[in-house]
Amino acid sequence: MTEQYKIRYSNEAISDLESIYSYIAVEQLEPASAANLIHTIRDSVRTLNIFPSRHPLMAFSPWKEAGMRYLIVKKHAVFYFVNEDTQTVTISRILSCKRNIPSILPEENTCLEATVAAKESDVFPNDPLVKKS
Repeated sequence: MTEQYKIRYSNEAISDLESIYSYIAVEQLEPASAANLIHTIRDSVRTLNIFPSRHPLMAFSPWKEAGMRYLIVKKHAVFYFVNEDTQTVTISRILSCKRNIPSILPEENTCLEATVAAKESDVFPNDPLVKKS
């Protein structure tokens, strides 16, 4: 059986999800669309629990050397690190592909250990789809 990785969200990734929801729900007056997008992003993130290294590494420095990977979900990029020792995937940032991503990703925060993260069950405690661990 394949090992399953734990999924953790950085504080920045949690803030990114909140900002994405707020922009679509409040600014564009589309709360249902916002909820659907957040649900789709989170569903895609959950698939990283198996073979998370299947998605590409970042193509440019310093993130490539740090092992940052990305997953595209409906015009949004989910940036993450895989720690094989702890079998953990840490979601670092979730950004619109329309943004200037290299200017947003902090160069000094490229290592996994520098990312403060929370378990998905702590971030979304009332979600029945989240496994409690």
